[in-house]
Amino acid sequence: MKEGWVLDQAKEMAYNDLTQWQRIVYNLKNFTYRFFWHGDERTKSWYDKIFQRIPPAGELLLKGSVLYVALHFYFNY
Repeated sequence: MKEGWVLDQAKEMAYNDLTQWQRIVYNLKNFTYRFFWHGDERTKSWYDKIFQRIPPAGELLLKGSVLYVALHFYFNY
């Protein structure tokens, strides 16, 4: 940043300097932050009120279970 790079160029250069493992970890963290984001404290949605109280691992387990049961019944009945 001190050399006059704009923020987007600085982010791209920092990403290109990462090792393959660091890129995988970065992409996983970026995905989970987006996947488990439910708005800010002022959000009044019922979905946010329920899932803000559940840790991310529990939310993933719950969503995976619902998906499994739905697909099981869809393909077998």
